[in-house]
Amino acid sequence: MTDAPSTAEATARARAIYDLGPTALFASKADPRFHYCLYVPPQVGRACRIGIEHEKLALRAGTLEPVPYDGENGIEAFLRRVAAQPGFETIVEDGRVMGLDGPASVSLEPGGQVEQNGSPQQRLRDGIAEIEAHLALLRPIAEASGIVLLGLGAHPFHPTKELTQIPRDRYRI
Repeated sequence: MTDAPSTAEATARARAIYDLGPTALFASKADPRFHYCLYVPPQVGRACRIGIEHEKLALRAGTLEPVPYDGENGIEAFLRRVAAQPGFETIVEDGRVMGLDGPASVSLEPGGQVEQNGSPQQRLRDGIAEIEAHLALLRPIAEASGIVLLGLGAHPFHPTKELTQIPRDRYRI
């Protein structure tokens, strides 16, 4: 049995991961995954990178109820407001906005979660910076729509049957 690392050791490890990226995730160079991140076969053609997906629940400010897809301050209207920002284009299915292409693409998950699909990064800190920039863009638009974005993939207060249903064929059961 191994003793848990001290706070200083854990902090140093976290800093190494933040500074170095994927190669810092492995306990030793003996781990074969470490070498895969340093050497990627020529057919792959690029170094190992980190791609971060960041889900956020869209909740009503004040009540923390799930935001519906439809309506003046619903998820679709929110996405249209974000799409009005430079560099974004809507992804439309059957006349409904289902996501955005742009500086960081946005997709919708089955329960109404708004997901950022980050671009591949060589360092974890670059992925974190991308998330922070994405949130800085979304927050004022969400606040103006009466929406709070909670960084979770599953709703902590409501069962699945009470969540927003996204009008997308692949999500219908």
